[in-house]
Amino acid sequence: MRTSVLNEYSVRGLTDPFSANRLDPQNLKTKHVYKEKLDSIIEYNYDEVTGSWNKRFTKKTFTYDDDLNEILWVFSSWNATDTIWVNHLKEETQYNEIENKTVNTRFVWAREQWNKETKWEFTYNQNDELIQRISYQWKYDLQDWLLTERWEYSYNDQRKPLTDSLYWWYPSSEEWKLQEKVDYEYINDKELHYIFYSNWDSNTRHWIESKKDWYLYDLQWRLYTLSNYVWDDAREDNWKLANRQYYSYDSNDYLKKYANVKFKARDDGSIQHELMYEKYEFDFSMVFNDILLPNYLNQQEFKYHHKLLSTSLSQYNHDTKQEEKYRNVAFYYSPIDVKVTDNDDFLSENISIYPNPAMESIHINYPNEFARVLFELYDINGKKIISTSVNKAESIDISTLRKGLYLYHIRSDKYKSVGRLIKE
Repeated sequence: MRTSVLNEYSVRGLTDPFSANRLDPQNLKTKHVYKEKLDSIIEYNYDEVTGSWNKRFTKKTFTYDDDLNEILWVFSSWNATDTIWVNHLKEETQYNEIENKTVNTRFVWAREQWNKETKWEFTYNQNDELIQRISYQWKYDLQDWLLTERWEYSYNDQRKPLTDSLYWWYPSSEEWKLQEKVDYEYINDKELHYIFYSNWDSNTRHWIESKKDWYLYDLQWRLYTLSNYVWDDAREDNWKLANRQYYSYDSNDYLKKYANVKFKARDDGSIQHELMYEKYEFDFSMVFNDILLPNYLNQQEFKYHHKLLSTSLSQYNHDTKQEEKYRNVAFYYSPIDVKVTDNDDFLSENISIYPNPAMESIHINYPNEFARVLFELYDINGKKIISTSVNKAESIDISTLRKGLYLYHIRSDKYKSVGRLIKE
C-alpha cells in the first residue's frame, strides 16, 4: 500500500482554488530540480461543427520567476466573436528572501485596464507555518487599501492544522471582532476525520455550528467519501447532508475518478440527486515532484500524483440514465532547462548540511571541485542571520541561535541549494 498523500488541503479546493481558507499555507515540495512546469489550464466545450472537444471556454495561465516561484496567475475566457482571450482576473505574488509568499494581490480587468481589488498579507512562525492572513479591499474613492478581515491559524503537536479563526475589522470602532472558526479533528493524530465550521454569536457569546465535513476511509486508508453537512434546526439530529464526494483508485492506489453528489430537497419533500464526475488521464512517466505547479495546486499530490494531462467533466442525466460529458480540461506544460554550464545557478541535491537537526555547529558537504561555498542562514521572517564563506573542514557555529526552524542558501559557482535547518 502506498503512503497516504492526503492532507488538509488535498481535497478542500480540489476543483475550486478559492474554496479553502488556508490558501497555500506552505509549500509541501522540497526545492529540487523539476523537469517541467504547468503553464496553463484550458477548459473546452464540445464543438458540434467539428465534432470534437476543441471549443475554447476558459483559461488559467501561470508565470514563474527564476527561483521557480509562481508570480502571476491570469484568468480569461474565450471571445468567439473576436477570436481572442478576454482577461478577467489576475493575481500577483511577492516573496521574501527565503521564498515564503508574503503578499498576494488580485486585480480585475475593467475599462481596458487592470484595477486593484483584493490584497492578502501572510505571516509565518518559526516553524515555517502560516499563522496569519490579513485581507484588504481597494477603495477607489480613497485610493487606498482598507482592512477587511484577518485569519489566524493554529497547529497541534504534529504540526497539523488545529483551528482557523476569522476576525472582521470594524472601522467605526477600530477593532477586530471574532466571527467564525474552523476546527480540525484527526484519527490517531494522522488522518483527517472531521472539519467543523462555527459562527460566533456575540449576543449569547457562544459558538453556533454551521457546517461540518466528514472524511471516511477504506481499509487501506484511502479516502473513500467526503460528506458535507449543514446545520438544520428542524432536524432531530441537526445535521442535513448537502453534498457527498466519492473517490475511486486504480490498481496502484492512485486517484483515477471523482464523483460529486449534491442533495437538494424538492417541493414535494423528496430529495433530488445531482451527480457530477471527474475522470483523469495521466502521463505516468512523471511523478508529482517532477512537476512545478502553481501555488494553489502544490498541496494536491492526492490528485496530481503524476503528470495530469486532461480531466473529463460529466454529469448524470436522470432522463436518459446515462453519464454525459459536458467539458474537457487540458493541462499544458513546458520543460525546465536544468543543463549545467559555467554560468548556471540551479538547485542541487549534491550540497547539504550536517548534522540536521543540530545544536552547536554544522558542516557543509559539497562536491570536491569547489574550494569554498557561500553559506547564508535566514530566520523564518526572512532576516539574514549568518553570511559566511567556508570550506569543508570548517564548521559554522549556531550555538547562540534560538531553537526552531531556519532556512539556508548555499551557493557556489555552479550550484545553489536551498533547505531547512532545525536548531535544537
